[in-house]
Amino acid sequence: MLWWLAFFTALGLCIGSFANVLIYRLPLGQSIREPRWSHCPHCATRIRWRDNLPVIGYLLLKGRCRNCRLPISIRYPAIEALVALVFLALADAFLIDPSHPGLRPTNAGATERLVTDWPILTAHLILFACLFVMSAIDLEHYWVDIRFSSFAAASGFALHSVWTPAYSLATWPRPGTTFAAVSFAVIVGLGAVWILRIVSLSEADPPDEETPPQEGAAPSPSRYMSRRPSSRTPLVMLLALIAACWVLSCLDVFEVRTGGAATRLALVCGGLFAALIWAGRHPQESDEQIVETLEEESVDARRLAGVETLIFVPAVIYAVLVAIWLQRDPTFSGGFEALLMRAWAPGETGAPATWRPLLGLATAGSGFIIGGSLGWAVRLGFTLLFGKEAFGVGDIHMMAAAGCVAGWPVVVIGFFLACFLAMLGWVATLPFKRTAAIPLGPWLSLSFLITVLFYRPITESRMIVNFAEAVKYFL
Repeated sequence: MLWWLAFFTALGLCIGSFANVLIYRLPLGQSIREPRWSHCPHCATRIRWRDNLPVIGYLLLKGRCRNCRLPISIRYPAIEALVALVFLALADAFLIDPSHPGLRPTNAGATERLVTDWPILTAHLILFACLFVMSAIDLEHYWVDIRFSSFAAASGFALHSVWTPAYSLATWPRPGTTFAAVSFAVIVGLGAVWILRIVSLSEADPPDEETPPQEGAAPSPSRYMSRRPSSRTPLVMLLALIAACWVLSCLDVFEVRTGGAATRLALVCGGLFAALIWAGRHPQESDEQIVETLEEESVDARRLAGVETLIFVPAVIYAVLVAIWLQRDPTFSGGFEALLMRAWAPGETGAPATWRPLLGLATAGSGFIIGGSLGWAVRLGFTLLFGKEAFGVGDIHMMAAAGCVAGWPVVVIGFFLACFLAMLGWVATLPFKRTAAIPLGPWLSLSFLITVLFYRPITESRMIVNFAEAVKYFL
């Protein structure tokens, strides 16, 4: 077990280190390929490899650049440590104490679970790594780079197609025959619109959600350098406390009872919530810019919302035609169901047939459609009602990607939890700043993580069970 904990810690630290590169360079419009080495954002000196070790390098340098001696922002080791904690929490929820009934039964060890459940764990690691980067950028710039959500969704489709073990068929949120066919039809319709849009905009500027803020919106390199070393102390102490409590609570894995998985996972979620408050407490220029932008666009908000509905026309047409075909042609319905549930052997001679790639794709597709549809419904409904953009396109992409990987219940539950957390966070930052804008991306990411880590107790509550039964009835 210690080996796996060490592995996921190291993996999280490395991914967190790369996340720092993305979070710093993308809003500034810099390439992530050139320069290929890390450099001090103030004096541009190349950082030596031993100084660039995640967290360790920061400690060895005592928080200051070796060349110019200016303080290094605490953001760098904080992001590395937080990503490592997220990866440890996901490993805990999937390998040590499974939080989802669709995972391998609890009588298996961590290594045995990893052998069979590695695709779904990998998909979640990719998802939350991407959500972390998107949230960090959104928190400061109110800008979501949908390339990360697209990558997470593509990974979800690919990895779900190879993860269809028999023990997950009845417990993981998988679609029925009709909704699986409708999901494929909707994806085909959206794909057709996407291809036409790419062709028509091949020589035009990229959309706002994919383009970093222009002049006046991007932070200067000095924003990533701290000249007040004393302000780093509370976060350092918080991270040290979380790490110490994590180690102590992990002792129950080795038959020393301390509090169990719930304690470990709650510490991670609480630490992320505190980190969001800490990172969002300072007033920023982008707070006012986003409010001004929304006011300027409010004149055409309802008209644009109506135009956006045209995007879904082909998808709706395909979905209706497929649903009618299924109802009127029993041969097609039966053939599609047989194809959906057809199992293939993993490759070994005499091995049981457990691989259902079409069912895996349908699982990812149904989550993608429900997550994205919920986001679009909120965006269109509130925009038409209030005459202002109420939900960003980037947030919708985050919900679709989360549904693709983690399943539609995570998105539905996580969305309402995100609204509560966002308001709680806004109240917590009121003593530090006043703003009418709330970046929802970070709170969506945190709520999705909480739902994944505590999936079983949340979904087994009576209210959620009744709601899920109602949704399944219609699907």
